[in-house]
Amino acid sequence: MIEVLAPSSVVVYLMQAEGHFEATSGNLPAGLERLPRDLPTGRGWSEELDQAGGALAHAPVRTLLAAIEPDQLVPIPDRSDRLVGLLVLGRNSKLGADQEEGRRALASIATHAGIALEIIQLAEQLAERMDGERRSERELGIARDVQRRLFPQSVPELPSLEIAARCVQARSVGGDYYDFLDLGPDQTGFVLADVSGKGMAAALRMANLQAHLRSQIASAPRDPLRVLRQVNRMLLESTDPGHFATLFLGVYTESSRRLSYINCGHNPPLCVRRDGSIEWLHATATVLGSFEQWECTLGRTQLAAGDVLVAYSDGVTEAGAGEHLFGEERLAETVREHAALTCEAIVDALLARVEKHAQGLALDDLTLLVTRGRDVPLGDIH
Repeated sequence: MIEVLAPSSVVVYLMQAEGHFEATSGNLPAGLERLPRDLPTGRGWSEELDQAGGALAHAPVRTLLAAIEPDQLVPIPDRSDRLVGLLVLGRNSKLGADQEEGRRALASIATHAGIALEIIQLAEQLAERMDGERRSERELGIARDVQRRLFPQSVPELPSLEIAARCVQARSVGGDYYDFLDLGPDQTGFVLADVSGKGMAAALRMANLQAHLRSQIASAPRDPLRVLRQVNRMLLESTDPGHFATLFLGVYTESSRRLSYINCGHNPPLCVRRDGSIEWLHATATVLGSFEQWECTLGRTQLAAGDVLVAYSDGVTEAGAGEHLFGEERLAETVREHAALTCEAIVDALLARVEKHAQGLALDDLTLLVTRGRDVPLGDIH
């Protein structure tokens, strides 16, 4: 991408532990090796950007960079939308006729880099705290802390939809994963996935899947089919043969209450309607990361007021032993019985029922994502 743009210079600044930004590549005039720590680095940094010109509106920064005549300044954000780096392209960068497409491509590259940097920095910070501990305990501590930070710290607040999600891991770390994706005005993405394997290896593959998905969704937030085709290709290239991931991706449109979804070989989520009827959201594609020739289709349904949607990992329905697994029938029965409760209460009821059914047997990871349509008329949703 940089070769195509052909800028006169390329400089990458990364935030250091002390808080300032330091150039890690590029030829710079004296005095520009560092940028001060008073750059806008919080969640509001995007409001400091001049989107039309791609340059910081922050006057001191523009003055500092004047010596290298910056044409484009691309922010590198982490998962919390905090500025952790800057990509500076010198004069004469050629975005071409479609400047917006060029900026989206640069933003996608920067987003992927930001996620990778965050994971590396977290691992480095945790590694410094592990000196003197036994190796096995250190490894589990790193994985547990990093994985905990990769899970969402809150759920989206939507006018027409209540949401709750939880993951109860059988070991210190595991391969289950859920996430929420901001897809722009009026749309929110829900993800629940399960990678093959157990323990540390599964946790690393889970982090890899999340990074791939988030980087691709940033470049095509309105095209989930394209996103998952790219994710499948990336997983195929980075995953050992025999390993794969199942995944459910739902895209909820607030104004119409429509849920578009792609089910990649995952357990079918169930939707319990207000009248007690049930719809299962079956697979629309095979698993991710196993096949080079891979296609998917889009399913669609509605989430009306009072409808309860439950996405889950196989640890829920496969709890128990032999022919006495918890199964889809008990899952549907439990959701029906508690459909009038809050989403958090439904999650509690399901976990309690599964644990009781298992009768002390070892459980796999248990992951649930529950939504319930609020009683809000479509005309009142903004």
